[in-house]
Amino acid sequence: MLTYCGLVIAPIYNLCTLIVVWLSLKAGCSRDAANTVLKAMRFMIITMLTVIQTSLASKGVYVKFSTRNVDIPTDIRTVYTRLSLEPSLDRVICCSACFKLYLDASTVPQYCQWRRSSRARKCNTLLVQSRVTHDGPKFIPQSLTPIQPFESWLRFFLSRPIIEDALHQTFASFHNAPNVDRMRSTHDSPMWRSFRDYLQSAYSLIFGLYIDWYNPFSNKIAGKVNSCGAIVLFCLNLPLSLQFLPENVFTFTITPGPQAPDLWTIRHIIERLVQMILLMSPPGRLLPTSRHEAGVRVTTRGGPVVADLQAARKVAGQLSHSAGMFCGYCNCHHDDIEELDCRRWRLRNGATVRIQAEQWERLPTLKEKEALAKQTGVRWTPLYMLPYWNPVDYMILGFMHNFLEGNLQFQLRVLWGIGRTKEALARLTQLNADDSTSQFSENQSNASSSRAPSERHSQSGLTDNMDFMDVDLDVPIAAQEDGSRTPTQGSFFPDDDDEDDLQYLPSDIASAFTFRKDHLSAVRLCLQDVLLPTWVQRPPCNLGEKSHGKLKAHELLILFSTIFPLIIPELWSRGTQHEIGMLSSFCDLVRSTHFVSSYSTSNDDADSYTTCYVRYRQSLSQLFPGFKSTPNHHYAMHNGDLMKLWGPLPFLSEFFGERLNGDLARFKKNQRNQDMELTMLRQMCRRSRLDAYLQDRSTQDPMIQEFTSILAQDKVSLHESNDPLNSAQIAKILSEGESLDGNHYTLLLQYLNSSEELYQSAMQTIPQPRGTRILPTAAKSLRHVIFDNRTYSLHAVKEGNSHIQFYIPGDPVQRVETGRIERIWQLPLETMRTFFLVRQHHALTPAQSQFSPFSFEPCTHLQAKLVNADPGLYIHIIEPKHVITHLVVYKRPRGAYRIPADTLAISWALNRDENRADII
Repeated sequence: MLTYCGLVIAPIYNLCTLIVVWLSLKAGCSRDAANTVLKAMRFMIITMLTVIQTSLASKGVYVKFSTRNVDIPTDIRTVYTRLSLEPSLDRVICCSACFKLYLDASTVPQYCQWRRSSRARKCNTLLVQSRVTHDGPKFIPQSLTPIQPFESWLRFFLSRPIIEDALHQTFASFHNAPNVDRMRSTHDSPMWRSFRDYLQSAYSLIFGLYIDWYNPFSNKIAGKVNSCGAIVLFCLNLPLSLQFLPENVFTFTITPGPQAPDLWTIRHIIERLVQMILLMSPPGRLLPTSRHEAGVRVTTRGGPVVADLQAARKVAGQLSHSAGMFCGYCNCHHDDIEELDCRRWRLRNGATVRIQAEQWERLPTLKEKEALAKQTGVRWTPLYMLPYWNPVDYMILGFMHNFLEGNLQFQLRVLWGIGRTKEALARLTQLNADDSTSQFSENQSNASSSRAPSERHSQSGLTDNMDFMDVDLDVPIAAQEDGSRTPTQGSFFPDDDDEDDLQYLPSDIASAFTFRKDHLSAVRLCLQDVLLPTWVQRPPCNLGEKSHGKLKAHELLILFSTIFPLIIPELWSRGTQHEIGMLSSFCDLVRSTHFVSSYSTSNDDADSYTTCYVRYRQSLSQLFPGFKSTPNHHYAMHNGDLMKLWGPLPFLSEFFGERLNGDLARFKKNQRNQDMELTMLRQMCRRSRLDAYLQDRSTQDPMIQEFTSILAQDKVSLHESNDPLNSAQIAKILSEGESLDGNHYTLLLQYLNSSEELYQSAMQTIPQPRGTRILPTAAKSLRHVIFDNRTYSLHAVKEGNSHIQFYIPGDPVQRVETGRIERIWQLPLETMRTFFLVRQHHALTPAQSQFSPFSFEPCTHLQAKLVNADPGLYIHIIEPKHVITHLVVYKRPRGAYRIPADTLAISWALNRDENRADII
């Protein structure tokens, strides 16, 4: 152990370097700033030791001090190396036009030789340029792409005890767990059970693929325009609490900008990833782990692809929205998109799709490929190199983009007209005029720029011949004499770069329904006044105005699942016949949202989702004359089958990837655009390894644990230890507590004794035998308490945190009620226990219930109800284990709903049936 004058100083050095690493990787400090802080830290330590030395000398103790003993580096990169935070990254020569990778730098041609087909022309983009130096000619790559080696990352991944323990836990539960009707994770799903033959050990790993593109400059409209792509693998063997943490996912590469790859060029990057996975296929390779330093045989397998619709088409070889055979799950033609009888669809079969893709790949000309793809809706992708990959079952429809940002946003902006501007209406109407080319028209400039070479790689006097890649040698070149990089509208390729979803609006829909101004004002008032728990972000109160920008997926989910159900029934339940129809349609949409966003599901739930969603789609054609379904509407018809196959869809959604993209975009680029992708990938890997370092050391070192808690700005969370309290600890806690009211004391005593925990009252005068448990008369009174990252407060302190849904303790059928928290106590019994005093909400009288729309169809399934605003009579003592969820509450005045009393509209839809131990 490193000491100085008898002082243990190694932990001080460690904490000093950790804080600087945190500033660099988490707080965004530049390298120069981090180096300056390191030097300052070193100076402070030297000064401190000098003061100690001087103080000891004054007492007659003389020591010799040397600054060389202060082992704090002055360069942050040295710290990265010492803490093993530096990842192993390769930089591969990459064509700036077609993204072709050249792994062997010694054999790279000067110009790219790739062809789209055997009879197409070469890419012919400059790869390396010769420069004359004092040491002779030197070849400079024009574009380098960073790649993280898979095997190197696996060594880091398996070196962590927490990971290896989790893998063994999953393996043991997989072979011992029975089949369950209600699926609460991917591990409960039929698809996971289908991997039984492969999962022969805890080290048989299955990885899902996530891919998405983002703007590294984080700007939407003005400024630099760029598109980089994150390609990530996540291990399905891990429990949900670990699966999507940044330190536990493998970031393979960041695709270079400024343009994103198209369906042709993405294959080069995906092919390299597939090759890495295949190298670890059974029988696998020996890799050292935390338990097996000599090595254990590890195998890997590719699993589901989780992506938005645009990325899914590129990676999985599907066609675009405007294609005839647009759906990757069935053979529904675009002309039959209004068909709502699922039994009349011909679902795709994975084996048949594979055959069609291989046929497409073998065709020698682009014209033949185009014809076959139009016929089958299938193209080849490197994922077919994985012999087990199923192009139908392994494609996960991202419900975040499809359902939340797709269908819910369509309902809000297009059908209801909230946020629909005249400019958007004109654009959408124009798009609808020609459905077959709508996506191309909207994104023509993007499609053009995506094929142009990057500015940072272009050289004066050189011309990229990317145009010729679109030219089949069987087709006369004169067909493209205009020299434009934009393909013709009749071409097969314009569909390659369309947006995530296709949402068009015929002009007659705009005149069919527009939210009344008074109704919109009521909705905005609700958004302003509704009581939300502090962990829920409030959607913009000026909903529909341009100033709040685009709504995020989680805002749309909160709006439709919890807030709109508290105000829409009040507006429409007693309105016109059309408004009553709108309410019924809305209720079906909300119920579908509840099913698709739930953290648990079953086959019955999946069927109920499909029933509600079909009914919702049927209502659209009746309520909005001239309405035409969008591809997003059709895609969501397959969510029921995906739920039956994979379990709850939120566990295989894009939310974690969107957070990852945000982190990547926030890294400083140091104004080095040519190294931007390398900087982002390296910083992300460093940050992930820092998180892993802190997490692993926290379990071994209490000092690191406390230090990590400070850096993470963790709130003090409720932690009820099972360790028994000794008499001294109990006495100290009681001395700091407050005396309990007699009624409250009696309630606590009754609650404890009802659960077979026999306590005697301290009020009794009869002597009790030795060992009798006596309930203390004092308790620690709290205003707030935090558990499961949720804050629960007294009603008088923070009303939004006080309304809860809970199980009634001891009820034989686990009856559920709602109420508000009026007291929070902590009592030192055998262990420290926390108790809530909850006043149950005052239910409506039978006469009042006749006016509540939540008492009747179609509003009975909105997970909401009306209660009287005045306090109820029933009081319950509960513990945190009885709490189900927070409530969303909207206070309604006397006369609302024609009820002559103040009421509360409450929703418990924040409860998505999540297992609190496995929250993502």
